[in-house]
Amino acid sequence: MARKRKGGAGGAAAKKQKNGRGEAASSSLAPAPPPSPVLMLLWAWMRSPDMAAVPIEIVDHIRHFFIQRATPSAKNVVVNPSCLNEHVGNEVGKLKREAITLLCNGPVRFNKYAGILELTNAAILFINLPALDQQHQPSPRSSSACTAYGNLLTNKGRNINWYAPERYGPAHPLVRRLREDSSMHVLLLCRPVGGAYLYLGTLRKVAHAEERGKGIRFDFELKDYARLRNNATFRQMAAIAD
Repeated sequence: MARKRKGGAGGAAAKKQKNGRGEAASSSLAPAPPPSPVLMLLWAWMRSPDMAAVPIEIVDHIRHFFIQRATPSAKNVVVNPSCLNEHVGNEVGKLKREAITLLCNGPVRFNKYAGILELTNAAILFINLPALDQQHQPSPRSSSACTAYGNLLTNKGRNINWYAPERYGPAHPLVRRLREDSSMHVLLLCRPVGGAYLYLGTLRKVAHAEERGKGIRFDFELKDYARLRNNATFRQMAAIAD
């Protein structure tokens, strides 16, 4: 009788263990949950032939909507300009987001309306160059429009000036960093009207001054001018702005 009970208990335990293994194996083969219908729709839409007719700005807004908030802030990003030398003189994207993603080696959160992006150890300037007939035409000041306040390549492309946003006074932390922090890298992205951003390398601050009615002006020298002066796109931009 003892052997029978032992065998019965062992058989029950073995059966229970077998069932446990069977259930585990069955659960491991369970199908994955289907993708979100919204993501499936977005995937199909982006591969549709009609996609080419959609403005790239709208596509960028939709893509940005699905970027998780885990994306780091630009202020927490450290860049090494020497690692970006291969991009000097090259187009890095028509959209600001594309250019920033390349320079920061990945997507970051940023204010797309600002003309300057502050990083941990650097700042990126975004400058739109006017067309030839707009060089000296006065126009309302804005962070994205070409204006007659400056923001032009001068001295055959060797120098460029940039005005800080009107809300940035002399005591603004970023303005103080640009004035006083010699270890801060300043990277330049320029684009002609309707064109793509061109990465023009790093800048050296030559001077700064506060101008009445215009704000704080910074004068920079292009450190990579020797490499850029033979670049066809840069020569055209410098000729337009000079």
